[in-house]
Amino acid sequence: MKEVLGQWDGKVISKDLSLPSSLNGVSLEWRSLTPALMDSSGHLRTEADDKRQEVRFLADASVKEQKESVLVTMQIASRQELSAIEQIDLIVNGLKDGAYTDPLQVVLPQTTEDGREILWQKDKGVSPVWWLLLLLLLPLSAVLKQDQDLNHSVRQRKSRMQAEYPEMISELVILMGSGLPFAAAWQRLAGDYQKQKAVDKIERPLYEEVKRSSGLLQSGMTLKEALDDFALRVPVKEIRRFTTLMIQNQKRGDQFLLVRLNELSNEVTQARKKQIQEQSEQADTKLLLPMTIMLIVVILIVMTPALMTMQL
Repeated sequence: MKEVLGQWDGKVISKDLSLPSSLNGVSLEWRSLTPALMDSSGHLRTEADDKRQEVRFLADASVKEQKESVLVTMQIASRQELSAIEQIDLIVNGLKDGAYTDPLQVVLPQTTEDGREILWQKDKGVSPVWWLLLLLLLPLSAVLKQDQDLNHSVRQRKSRMQAEYPEMISELVILMGSGLPFAAAWQRLAGDYQKQKAVDKIERPLYEEVKRSSGLLQSGMTLKEALDDFALRVPVKEIRRFTTLMIQNQKRGDQFLLVRLNELSNEVTQARKKQIQEQSEQADTKLLLPMTIMLIVVILIVMTPALMTMQL
């Protein structure tokens, strides 16, 4: 039996062993007599020392009816015999196994095999100051995000009102041109919107304010008060100008209001055309750079074969 295990006896080791369960037809069962250094599965539980450390196993060998326990002695390589990487692997294994009760027991390698110095630094982790700053910044960022979303909603609402304004003026001109006084035309505008909304389920912010203003009229508020409330709730300069004109010219009669509305409608239409033209020009300017790049690419594609032919 000793001859079978001869290759293991006296072996110098520096890492975990894969202890065989059988060898040359002999069944083996390993028992560590130095479990603090290496357990019965061959797992190394300590780091290298300045001198070799002896590891002893009792190998229970059996073949057929014959059984024998054989003492196998191995040596853990000294620190000088191991590379820095091998030493670190042993230390990591020892830490995982809880082999060290005192951090001072851990001896880290100071140089590599070729004599280069190894510098070790303590992992400081994340400073508590950073965690404090993070805790302060999180609610601040949430507030800023909420404020940004609110500003975006306000700008979007204002933009939609500006887009709906020319249509509202045109409808008022048509309604008053058919003989309705301004107050009745205003309420009719709100009623038509309410019916349309019930069908297409689309909410239009400017017409929502017209509907609110019409409701105030029906509840007994004067036309001036209702228009003042409308102007306060609509943050668009052009629409506030419309309400100012309507309030200032109420006493001059509906015919005069109709004339002013026609003038205002023409102004709004021209302003809208100008705005669309400016937006179109801006779009053309934005497309100029990509088109220029595409032109250069096309020229290169066309000219490359010709240049290659000339070189040949």
